[in-house]
Amino acid sequence: MANSPAPALSMETVRTQFSLEDPRSQQMINDHLGLNRKRKGDRKGDRTRRSWTDREEETLVIALKDIVARGWKSDNGFRGGYLTKLEDAMRSRFPKTDIKGSPHITSKLTAWKRWYGSLALILNRSGVGDYLY
Repeated sequence: MANSPAPALSMETVRTQFSLEDPRSQQMINDHLGLNRKRKGDRKGDRTRRSWTDREEETLVIALKDIVARGWKSDNGFRGGYLTKLEDAMRSRFPKTDIKGSPHITSKLTAWKRWYGSLALILNRSGVGDYLY
């Protein structure tokens, strides 16, 4: 079979197929441009990452020291309701803050524990940190 030329399209056919008013054409153009793809942040329940300021972290540390001094710390962790106390402390210093006990404060405490564990492992190796004192 020889290559036959493509059938000639009338201008009316082209206008109909690629009309911006035609929903199928709009769909095809948006697909090509990537406008129909769902973005990561558009998913229901998707959380964006929150960045803590130095002042917020400092306030959290002070609040943690305060609740430990008031007897909220036990051998197995903190007593129930400690997140509410920490939220209140954060809200008293930053009235318009969006910081919640869960997920924000628990996530920050988990990150601090992980960083502390890594740092402790490094400092416990012989020869590391000998000159810090």
